[in-house]
Amino acid sequence: MWKGCSRTVLAICLCVALFLVLVERCHGKGKKRPAQNSLLQNLTTVCVSSQNPRTGSLFASNYMALRGKGKYRYVVAGAKTKCPPDKPWILLGGRGKVVKGTVRVVPGDERCECKVKQCGNIQQQQFRQYHSSHFQEWARANGKRETMWHPLGPRFEFGTIPREKVGPPDQRQLLFNMIVSPTSGARKKLYALLKETVHQGAFGKHKVFLHMTPQWRASLNGEGYVQVPEFKEILANSVFTLCPVGHNPEQFRIYEAMEGGSIP
Repeated sequence: MWKGCSRTVLAICLCVALFLVLVERCHGKGKKRPAQNSLLQNLTTVCVSSQNPRTGSLFASNYMALRGKGKYRYVVAGAKTKCPPDKPWILLGGRGKVVKGTVRVVPGDERCECKVKQCGNIQQQQFRQYHSSHFQEWARANGKRETMWHPLGPRFEFGTIPREKVGPPDQRQLLFNMIVSPTSGARKKLYALLKETVHQGAFGKHKVFLHMTPQWRASLNGEGYVQVPEFKEILANSVFTLCPVGHNPEQFRIYEAMEGGSIP
């Protein structure tokens, strides 16, 4: 199903990311942060060209600016807005003229099957949102620079969760949550199994939260979805967040769980 996707590399990267986030959550409390005005000074503005706000979530949610090196301010240009060619900009998608200062990112290729026609010249792909061993092997075989992996981050509708809303595991009321859309057979089977297990009282006094939408929607606030404010509260109140595979092992939910201090 995930042809060309390297699950081993993904698992290692996610474990490292989870460790760093949890360490930062535990030891960062109480530290004074610089004033917002001082943070905005001397930043390099980078324009992000995105046809789809979901694929540009890492930038649209300001997550990249918050978790990055603090040197850049990202401005997302919509489908009808063009980035100035004389400034540094990021192209989310394969098509479009590559000019000096442009970084090309291939987004949304969940099945790691994107062809050159859709993704542009493979030699010009600096980053991918989903790791693909196929592209890495091609680069090594042809003596080309390997495409780097660009993590998804939380969805732009999700944003971030304030630190004061994230409590320690022993104070959380939910053992785990599973909030998914039916995009794979594995999700449907796991949801049915857990629902029956909860009905039988197998978890005892431990509370869990299960929800599967009737169908996948393009918006996190779509019909049948747990709305964003409640979704954040559930994550911040869960010890674990189940992330069964959908179209790809990597998913936005993994990073949203870590934002809430929940173990994905």
